[in-house]
Amino acid sequence: MKYLLSLIFILLLGLSVSAQKKKSKPVVAPRPPGFDYVPATAKCSLKSENFGAIRGLKLGMTVDQVKEIFLTLDFVSDESSLIQTIIVLPKGSEFSGIRGIAFEFFENKAVSFFLSYEHDIEWNSIAEFRMQVSSAMKLPTGIWSDSIDIDGTGVSAAECQDFKVLLSLLNTNGRLGYSVRVEKNNFRQEAQDKVKADKEKQKKQFKP
Repeated sequence: MKYLLSLIFILLLGLSVSAQKKKSKPVVAPRPPGFDYVPATAKCSLKSENFGAIRGLKLGMTVDQVKEIFLTLDFVSDESSLIQTIIVLPKGSEFSGIRGIAFEFFENKAVSFFLSYEHDIEWNSIAEFRMQVSSAMKLPTGIWSDSIDIDGTGVSAAECQDFKVLLSLLNTNGRLGYSVRVEKNNFRQEAQDKVKADKEKQKKQFKP
């Protein structure tokens, strides 16, 4: 139970950072005090439907499709924003090296997924981790912006046509934890707009 709560906290922390970004500005890696920022040198023209799957997981998957892959799911619903979060503790060789997975769904479509990995690989820096992920996912190297700490840890972010990828390599209690998050652009704003529209519809349909 403690592990599940910790995983939920990590996910919600990532969601909080994502929700604070203004959609009028391009996504950049979060820049904590003392971090050096390295901007992207190229644009990513890739669309989410053409983005390769990660361990068989993709944006746009339905809840039923996720249930077909994982036997154990924990649901966390946010009725105020119509966002449904699913926490998964993966098992099986196809998910070797992964501690936990979290999905967010809007209108029964996965609008984000987050993979937290075991501490079994000692990456030298966020740049090394980013280069391997970029190569494995066949993404251009110049599309990433980095926020790098003095010890080489940090966060990398890439924004494509309708989605973004966030990588992190952070030192937690003396251990390096690394993760990958993929999400649709502006999905939280879309959910908020839907909530407002539904409320207005209820007002107009009201009959005394």
